[in-house]
Amino acid sequence: MIHHFVLHCLGCPALLTVAGEQVRFRTRKHLALLIRLALEPGKRFTRDYLADLLWPDSPPKHANHSLAQGLSVIKAKIAREAVVIQRATVGLAPGGIDADVSHLSAGDAQIGGPFLDGFEIPAARPFEEWKDEYRARLGPQVRDCLVHQMDAARRIGDFATVERHATRLQELDPLAEEGIRGIMEARAWASDRSSALKAFARYGTRLAEELGAKPGPDLIRMADLLRDGRSPGRAAVPGSPRERADRRFEPETLIGREREFSVLYDAWLEARRKSPRIVVVTSDPGVGKTTLVNAFAASCQMDGAVVARAQAYDAERELPFAVLGELVKQLAVQRAIGGADPEALSELTRISSEILRAFPGVPTPVEWSPELMPLRIADAFLKTMIAAAEESPVLLVVDDIHAADNASTAILHVVARKLANVRVLLVLTARSSELRLSGAPAALAADEGIGATRTLELDVLSFVAGSRLVQKLSDSTDRSDPPTNRIMKASGGNPLAIELLTREWIAHGSASLLRALEAVDTEPMPNIGIPRAIGAVFERQCRRLDATTRATLDLAAVLGRRLTNLTLYAAVEVSPGSAVESLSRLKDEGLLREVRGDLEFRNELIRAQAYYAIAGAARSHLHRRIGDLLSEDPSIDDAVLSLEVAWHYLRGDNRQRALPFGLRGAEAFLAVGAPHEAEEVLRALAEFQHSPKDNRSTGLLLAKALVDQSKVDAALPLINKLDEDPELSRHERAQVAMLRASAEFALNSEPGEKYCEAAKIALTRANETGDPALIGQALFECARAGTEQGLPELIRLAERGASELTNAMDVSEMPIMILTQAFCRLFSFHTTESLLDFKRAAQISSGKGNAAQRSFIYSAMGIAELTLCHLAEAFDAFSTAFQLAKKVGDDSRASLLASNLCYVQITRGLYDEAAEYGKLGIALGEASSSSVLQMSYTNLVDAYVLLGQEDSAIECMERARQWLVPRRRWKFHCGFLIESAAFALIRGNTALALDLIAQVESLARDREDAVLMQGPYWKLRIFREAHLGHVRDAERLIEWNTRRFEKECPIHYLDIIGAKAWLEVRTLGQITPDTARQLTLFERFGALGRQALLTAQGFLMPTANDSC
Repeated sequence: MIHHFVLHCLGCPALLTVAGEQVRFRTRKHLALLIRLALEPGKRFTRDYLADLLWPDSPPKHANHSLAQGLSVIKAKIAREAVVIQRATVGLAPGGIDADVSHLSAGDAQIGGPFLDGFEIPAARPFEEWKDEYRARLGPQVRDCLVHQMDAARRIGDFATVERHATRLQELDPLAEEGIRGIMEARAWASDRSSALKAFARYGTRLAEELGAKPGPDLIRMADLLRDGRSPGRAAVPGSPRERADRRFEPETLIGREREFSVLYDAWLEARRKSPRIVVVTSDPGVGKTTLVNAFAASCQMDGAVVARAQAYDAERELPFAVLGELVKQLAVQRAIGGADPEALSELTRISSEILRAFPGVPTPVEWSPELMPLRIADAFLKTMIAAAEESPVLLVVDDIHAADNASTAILHVVARKLANVRVLLVLTARSSELRLSGAPAALAADEGIGATRTLELDVLSFVAGSRLVQKLSDSTDRSDPPTNRIMKASGGNPLAIELLTREWIAHGSASLLRALEAVDTEPMPNIGIPRAIGAVFERQCRRLDATTRATLDLAAVLGRRLTNLTLYAAVEVSPGSAVESLSRLKDEGLLREVRGDLEFRNELIRAQAYYAIAGAARSHLHRRIGDLLSEDPSIDDAVLSLEVAWHYLRGDNRQRALPFGLRGAEAFLAVGAPHEAEEVLRALAEFQHSPKDNRSTGLLLAKALVDQSKVDAALPLINKLDEDPELSRHERAQVAMLRASAEFALNSEPGEKYCEAAKIALTRANETGDPALIGQALFECARAGTEQGLPELIRLAERGASELTNAMDVSEMPIMILTQAFCRLFSFHTTESLLDFKRAAQISSGKGNAAQRSFIYSAMGIAELTLCHLAEAFDAFSTAFQLAKKVGDDSRASLLASNLCYVQITRGLYDEAAEYGKLGIALGEASSSSVLQMSYTNLVDAYVLLGQEDSAIECMERARQWLVPRRRWKFHCGFLIESAAFALIRGNTALALDLIAQVESLARDREDAVLMQGPYWKLRIFREAHLGHVRDAERLIEWNTRRFEKECPIHYLDIIGAKAWLEVRTLGQITPDTARQLTLFERFGALGRQALLTAQGFLMPTANDSC
């Protein structure tokens, strides 16, 4: 609709043309008449009502005459046809006047003050009463409109506008909490904490005087935050948990980033609604990623967020868990994770000692195997995030993720995949060019499986925005008229270059570096790169520094995240007091900046300039001195600190001093599942010759680090070299043999004689040590690998070894030996005995075994119960194992267990429940890149078939086929071929089924006993023999498998019964009475789902229940 006039009523009233010219009225009553008509266009008012409204004290004749005059004036001012006059009524046609109050509901009204502010007509009491009533009615709408406008301004980081609207709201309603909140936010954003706290104090006083109330908890938290986390005047209650203590982010100058800020803010709003988000902010160096994200963090913090920020450094990427440890430290310092599970907090003490200082009662962490450590730490970190987010939304920031250590990145990746229904926002910043080459960080940023990820690319500032930045920087000085065009031209729009060049111009005026930079730029379109701008300004700034400040700068560049550790400045003979003064000077020069009370370099490129400006020999000396000082730290037993000391000595060319710290740190981090960082320091140590003993220790640890990362091609030459060392101790020889066996197993997807030989040697060498624990581990690995890979020789080897060890000593309290015996018995179809072994192992481990070990035991117990057709007991055992696996955080094992639960419920005929477990197994498996996904897919196929969802079954089978495209292990190929053949029978494709059965028969030849699905395998073999005309061979297979399975493996026996019934119908035309009796076992065992599946495959005839 096209309007010709605009009517302002919110504030001092005025009528304007669309061009902005004010339309003036000689008397207020005429404008009042227009206002009354315009606020309800299209409504017909009686003449008497309007006359009484504005001329109540005049005789009717005079009042009507005055009304007529007023209407004439209005018609003359706007348009004759706009005023609709009838005999007894008057109205204003809609569409001609756009009244501001009509925009309140949309939130875009311009509010200059209260409704008709200062517009008084004392002689027209009815009008005054109407005005007051209308103002009161508009009050909530005005408030909502202002709040909406404040939110819109917050979204783009425009806190000047937030303050303008908040001030207006406070004028209209002095007790409105939204108003004082906006004022405090805006003053904090302008770094004017004093005014913000004064405004809060005035608000609190007025609230107490007028309502006898106190400010809300959110406002109190904001005030405490502005006091740097302190809460004066509130004594701690004995026995109560310590209050949260935030560390405030100081906002930074943010210009020209409204769109980018809004992307982050929208993600924040979604995260607050329990839709977690991950935002990856990328750009070239110096474009302002950190400035943007710090400003955003300051806004979120004022909005109630718990904020933890970690800066990753290129020079520290070899330190495992450096980034994650910093995040945990900040959360602990803020006491934001006090509500987390104590067990989760205890796991995090491995990477941050700050947990113990903040929460002294946290228990000692349980020891786990190295491969489980990352899972445990990831699970613990996730649980603490969830606990923290229950109290307040959580914002995690990792600056320069491309430089983060692999251990931290891997755990953040796992946690990012698992985030769901929690108030967490993860923001990662990175330099675009380096992120692409960074490996683990690149995989995290580009993971399409994390649907919550958003990418935000920052470009250089436009000329307009850059000019505003130049002006803002120069406004606070006595220099006016900065050379904006020249600065923009030389900087190329790079914000960091703009700031450095502007500061340099402010300091030197006409003698600034601009002329020199312009002289070397011969490009047609000048664009000085950021490194040149930084280098030029940096060199000039450094020349102005005194000796103490320059020494402080040099050491700060070497220290990185420890640059605020004042005691370390003794390395350059600078006292802590002098260091404080020098660091403040460097901050004033723009080389450093303050973030939450700590200092860091303004940009990593500035740190790089400072670091490489130090002469090589001097730099090495500084690293050695820092190593000396850190090695005297009382907490030197901390693994991260040990590794840090080692790297300082390595960079300082003191290899002998580096060795003990490097070995200690590497061994500790191998134990907690951080092999990549251990490999880095071990490779550096291995480049130099040490004593033979130290060389062996370094080589052994490096080989383990490589094997743990499946880098077996690199590990085997090292293992061969170690194996040739005649000085190896027995334990070391056994360790080398175990490493070789692990490497051979990982190197070949189809392990055979070579692996068997390696396993035998490992067992022999373990026996030579006489160490029961080492022997037990070697026997267990033989038994487990033999059952998984169908290598009977390994099973027999493990069985003999277990028997010998049992005869030689009491192994009743060694769960690993009991498990070894149980696996061997299960493979030999002595299921009842193996079940007793598993139950004994569970009993022994119940009081002292860790959750991972117990999950494994209950999983094995479930397999034994299932094999014996104890379906309810199998379900309980698998459920217990599943819960333990989830407790550990091992989603890969949880995926397998959910798939087993799916299989059990299918067998019991509970198809809907089975499908839910199957889908859960796939979700967990895909999220954790499980190595057993094929079973999850194919088990769900059977559930879909029995639910009549054929399309879903076909899709699942196709996903299982695609999963097998890479080279997978033998048992997965066997399982897939068996399931594919059974599915082909369900779909009536006998020819395809026979071809698939032939393939699996060839694949399993001489390893039939190791096929995981014994019943289905032999059932299909019987089917094929009969189709080939070998009926007698089919009957012999039935007789042989009946003897093997009837008592010890009834779950497999049910398939044999089905095959027998099918063969009898095929050859005799009916089933025999003996087979009819055997078919009752399905009902007796409660295996109605297995009976239905055999019916779908064509082995059994439909029953009356199936027909229904």
